[in-house]
Amino acid sequence: MRIIITRPLERAKPLEKKLEELGVEMLLAPMLKIENCAFEVPEGPLQALIFTSVQGVEATAGYDSLHIFPALTVGSKTAEAAAKAGFQTVYNADGDVEALYDLILEKGNTGKGLLLHLAGEQTTGNLVERLQEKGFQAERRKVYIANAADSLPASVLEKIRARAVDAVLFFSTRTAHIFNQIARENSLEDALGRAFTLCLSENIASEAKKLPWKKVLVADNPTEQSMIDLLRGLRK
Repeated sequence: MRIIITRPLERAKPLEKKLEELGVEMLLAPMLKIENCAFEVPEGPLQALIFTSVQGVEATAGYDSLHIFPALTVGSKTAEAAAKAGFQTVYNADGDVEALYDLILEKGNTGKGLLLHLAGEQTTGNLVERLQEKGFQAERRKVYIANAADSLPASVLEKIRARAVDAVLFFSTRTAHIFNQIARENSLEDALGRAFTLCLSENIASEAKKLPWKKVLVADNPTEQSMIDLLRGLRK
């Protein structure tokens, strides 16, 4: 089986060994390139930091003073990254943005200072705005930029046109959207019609369905392991 991984390179590489164990050939076609950017820590008391991505956590490198504050994370990979980065207290929503919102309502206190969301320039779920509506002092800081790809690697394009790709994996709505644009620009709709797409969530699947895939599959849980399990089931 030959699959395309659309994650940024930093996130795709750790998957390689796991997929090799399944006997899967992995083609890398990152739809985003991550660049960290400097940010200012707000003055005044901080209550906790909010992370909706591993990239947000990794962007805190060099900001060691932040590690004394609790980290509220969207899922297991983000929680692991926060612990590895040095955060002393990590809470894991083990789900999606909605699960994280519920966790913040449970752990947060409207009178204990600022909730600071460290994220990319594009976010989903209106998390900060919803927390503000609940009476929390909440702000967002852009700590990284995710630049969109404008093409597929030549080797990947060749495999798609040869109808030699079995599945494409999407871990975010934005990567699915970028891939769809590039696919249409290169008239790949028919070639991709024999391939499956595996999506981390229903929201991502909604974007992926804009191309005529053989079938769109959605992970049971929004985790990397669930995506691997979905792929394992596809191989049976």
